[in-house]
Amino acid sequence: MSENNLLIVHALRKTNSSSDNATVEYTQEEILEQVIGIDNFVKENNIKLKLQTKYYSADINIHFWNVEKESVCPFDWKSSSVQVIVGIPDYQSDMVLEAILKYSNEIESGFIYHLEQPNEKLAKESQSWCVDNNFEMVVKNFTEEKTDNGIIEEKQGIKRLMEAIECTMWPAMNRIDPKAVKAQQESSKKEEKPIEQIKDAKELLGSEAEIVEEDEKEIESFERLMHEILNIRKDSKTIGDDERKKRAELATLKLLSMMGDEDEYLSDEDY
Repeated sequence: MSENNLLIVHALRKTNSSSDNATVEYTQEEILEQVIGIDNFVKENNIKLKLQTKYYSADINIHFWNVEKESVCPFDWKSSSVQVIVGIPDYQSDMVLEAILKYSNEIESGFIYHLEQPNEKLAKESQSWCVDNNFEMVVKNFTEEKTDNGIIEEKQGIKRLMEAIECTMWPAMNRIDPKAVKAQQESSKKEEKPIEQIKDAKELLGSEAEIVEEDEKEIESFERLMHEILNIRKDSKTIGDDERKKRAELATLKLLSMMGDEDEYLSDEDY
């Protein structure tokens, strides 16, 4: 049975409040909430991220790998695959990046997630590493001022990371039926306000059918675009950098345009 898996690779530690010098480990919940900035998760047998978008819903199993404690990834890659890796290089950067490279060919999407804006030298090195290994660099506390020159306003920090996670082609996503969504919306409207008058029943039914058909086409377009992005990553080793970048930029623009009206479906933030 397919599963959705996200792996966080880190060497995080914090100062013990009861001691000036001693450090202690973050709990998994603290890493998600305090370090990364994700709060829409639940803890059952393991920690799951609950995704609910316009197109699908999915439960993402979140796994953790502290490279200071474990030289081998504790997640069993043989029985299940990881679709997304998030590496936090702010502590023991070399160890984190080297560990990620062991599994970089097995994933669909990879992100290097800096907690603070790195200095110019480190930022260039990190960006270069990401380009070489088909990863994306994201900075949680992004400080650069936004400009109005771009056609599409790019998201930064946790908003960008969540945007990327939500646009991943998860193998065990539950596709949302547009007809069911439409029926639920209509039911809610009836509870809020009775229908006062129906001028033309045929016209009303025709309009609803057109909306459902349009939603179905939109979902099909979304799925085709997800496969296109996945194929770009798979082909990255056989095509030139210029061609890969051109295809990736075009696919990203399409995706951002398609996802632009999804704010109401995302958790608190806005891939």
